[in-house]
Amino acid sequence: GIEKMFPDMICSILMLRDDKQSIQHLSAPSLPLQFSEAINGAKIGPKAGSCGTAMFTKQKVITSDIKTDPLWDTYKVLAAEFNLQSCWSFPITNAQNEVLATIAAYHHYPKSPTDKELNIMEVACNLLKIIFENKQAEANLRLSNERYLLATKATHDAIYDWDLIENTVYRGESFYSLFGYSRNQVGDLLSFLEAKLHPDDKGRVIKSLKRFVENKSPDIWETEYRFLNAAGKYVVVYDRGFLIFSHDGRITRLVGSMMDITERKELERRLVKQEVDKQKLVAQAVVNAQEKERAEIGKELHDNVNQILSTARLYLELAKSDEKERINLINRSYDNIYDAINEIRSISRSLVPPSIGDLGLVESIQDLVENIRATKKLYIEFCYGGDIEALLGQKQKLMLFRIIQEQVNNVLKHADASNIIIELMIDGHMINLAVSDDGKGFDFEEVKNNKGVGLQNIASRTELFNGKINIVTAPNKGCKLNIHVPISKL
Repeated sequence: GIEKMFPDMICSILMLRDDKQSIQHLSAPSLPLQFSEAINGAKIGPKAGSCGTAMFTKQKVITSDIKTDPLWDTYKVLAAEFNLQSCWSFPITNAQNEVLATIAAYHHYPKSPTDKELNIMEVACNLLKIIFENKQAEANLRLSNERYLLATKATHDAIYDWDLIENTVYRGESFYSLFGYSRNQVGDLLSFLEAKLHPDDKGRVIKSLKRFVENKSPDIWETEYRFLNAAGKYVVVYDRGFLIFSHDGRITRLVGSMMDITERKELERRLVKQEVDKQKLVAQAVVNAQEKERAEIGKELHDNVNQILSTARLYLELAKSDEKERINLINRSYDNIYDAINEIRSISRSLVPPSIGDLGLVESIQDLVENIRATKKLYIEFCYGGDIEALLGQKQKLMLFRIIQEQVNNVLKHADASNIIIELMIDGHMINLAVSDDGKGFDFEEVKNNKGVGLQNIASRTELFNGKINIVTAPNKGCKLNIHVPISKL
């Protein structure tokens, strides 16, 4: 249109590329194609012809004679090849004063613009500015909409947008795929929600939502409820939304999302049940261990202490009537009573080791080791490392002592071992216990699902402190019990 108004004028529009450094022709119907292609990709700068300089300085550049203008030093030969002798360039900027493009006017002879030509070119700049900004806004809006639609398809949340003024609801595609409804089956947000809520949840949820809107809350509204899907099944939904306000403070929309958390709730329920069942098993194992300990105490008292005391009583009865053997019988009774006292002391020590509270875990284990060595039934060695007494709490110390005590008793009773090694080491935030013997061992696969009370007791004590147990054994290969427990000072 400008070229028709001024027949000698050759116009072009140059865009600034996305790199903000180089130019590209958008429209130049009357310029020679070879010239346009040669200019495409040229860098802007303070001496980059009329258009490159106008983009760089954001000021119009009037070159009345290309041959004599130093701004054209790089492009003079190219311009002369196509007989272009003048060029006026006008930058087009956006509202942020960023250069978008230029509109240029060439002539085949040296020429300066008239006032009329300047006015026309400035009007053209303003029109192009509006066109470019509208196109950019349209592109940004299209991109934003595309991103929103892609996000609604990618997420498992059922997104909704409730226009409170028009009382219309937009629901994302995920809503229909998640709950199975078609578009003609849903209505406005409140009535549809109220119709599909579980009767026990309906009053609470609707009241909460209405109060949230009436109070114009700036916070997030969130709740859980049971929602009837198209298949006629109630699913558990986690719903959250927020209000959007106009410039004058009026509520315009409620935007939110619904998430089906049925599987998550079921998993949580199973985990809780598993934890409860685990605690029941642990409690039962503890009870079994206590019953075992009581049975063993009863057996020791009946089979050993009771027999010793009964014999001592018999000696005393005989001493009453046998003056000749009285002293000998009293001495024998004395020895038996002494043995009974030692047996009772041994049982008491196994039940409540006083050295844990008084001397600490290490010395308690050393005391246990010395007692076993005194029996001369086998050789036992104890080694340790780390600040055990400072890092462990009393309950954890007692747990470790009981495990060692239990395993040593297992070895003494069942393993036919000659040597035992006890290792207690601190490794970072873990305490590692190993009890090894060179006894006859056993097939772990055969006994792992049918653990004896001794192993159950060890396992239950370990689990109570979130520890792990590992047993390495095989027939005629001995046995190694490994316990790994996180350090706790409780």
